[in-house]
Amino acid sequence: MWRQRANQFVRYISKVFGFNDFLAGYEDSRFRPQIPARVTTLTLLLGLWQRAGSLFQLEQMGRFGELDQFIAHPRWASADTLEKGLRNADTGAFWSYNHGLVRKARRNKTFEQGTLAGWMVASLDGTELYRTTRPTGDVRREWSRRTCKGGKTEYYERTIAASYVGCQPRLQLGAMRIRPGEHERAASLRLVDELDRYHGPGWADILCLDAGFVSAPFINALRVRHKHVVIKVKQENMMLVREAKTEFEGKDPAVRIKSGTCTTADERGADPALATTRYDVEIWDAERCVMWQGLKEPIRCLKVRETRWTRQESTWVADDPVEYHIATSVPRSIMKPETVWLIMHRRWDIENSVFNDLKQNWHFSHCYTHNVHGIEAMMALFAIARNLLLLFRYRGIRPPRGLTLTTLTRQICRGLLEGLASPILRLEGG
Repeated sequence: MWRQRANQFVRYISKVFGFNDFLAGYEDSRFRPQIPARVTTLTLLLGLWQRAGSLFQLEQMGRFGELDQFIAHPRWASADTLEKGLRNADTGAFWSYNHGLVRKARRNKTFEQGTLAGWMVASLDGTELYRTTRPTGDVRREWSRRTCKGGKTEYYERTIAASYVGCQPRLQLGAMRIRPGEHERAASLRLVDELDRYHGPGWADILCLDAGFVSAPFINALRVRHKHVVIKVKQENMMLVREAKTEFEGKDPAVRIKSGTCTTADERGADPALATTRYDVEIWDAERCVMWQGLKEPIRCLKVRETRWTRQESTWVADDPVEYHIATSVPRSIMKPETVWLIMHRRWDIENSVFNDLKQNWHFSHCYTHNVHGIEAMMALFAIARNLLLLFRYRGIRPPRGLTLTTLTRQICRGLLEGLASPILRLEGG
């Protein structure tokens, strides 16, 4: 059964998304390599799918013949060869293939109803990847640095990523390294510009952001790029929040949803019977607020008071109520307040479905190379590996009821370990 599942996966990504053609045409910048670039790339992707935690582990898999059933080539790639392949990788080709996956998914009407409430909603978020106090030469030259307690210098790497949020598959659209001394807002604009070049401005209608992106110049820049924003505002002393509080004082909420009937969809889908979290929600809505210095257009501000209910066995237990504010450029005439609230909640999809998943299950926090070009190449390979798996799960098969993505991944991994019916790559020559 497991081998059959793995063969289904390989046939699907090859037939629908041209995976074999991508590998066959891929070349890196090494001069006359003994191990072709497509072999090192496939080895790295197989390692990601099989949850190999290091280049040395991949070397051992090749040395002892575990990869022979996938690659018909007389030589296996050592850890040094794989690292050189990353240093000299054509990262543009990797991202171009990933963008092609997203375009193909959209053309195939994967998101016919949008990703959330009829809108194409994406989220931008940053994370810290690696840190060390024992730097190599590459780390000293190219990583960010800071002084820790005790006077030690710590070196670290950060990245910004974009992903669809809402319904599955939550495809990762792109990722970009945050340069030393650069704010994540500047890196986010570079990423948005790159996605606009590949997909046109329609790849997202709304960008959902956390409080770290609260900046008038940044929001102005996104509006120039024809992107609406939904952004959480934490600064209680902001003039915008003060203006909204004055507007809301003495008024009833515009929306009141009681009795724990408001749910947010999760991995189990939108079936309320399967939900483990519910909310009592009250929303106040003020449009055309102007007291945000530097903002070039009025913005809408919502105050939310919510009580979260969690199901513990057969009992629903309520947490203490919390209040926060949301700023959005989407006018009330085209988006209801409860939809704004739902989109803000789904911002966590990029944390839970991308960063946490990659770090906990895909060894994303392991530093495969200290070279920044190699790091960028690995970010692209992680996106390709994960997106192909998501597309297979949600578009390629009709899974049995209750089959989760984690279970399917485990089945494919086991099937890959048992071997395929035929190699993915046939390179009999040297």
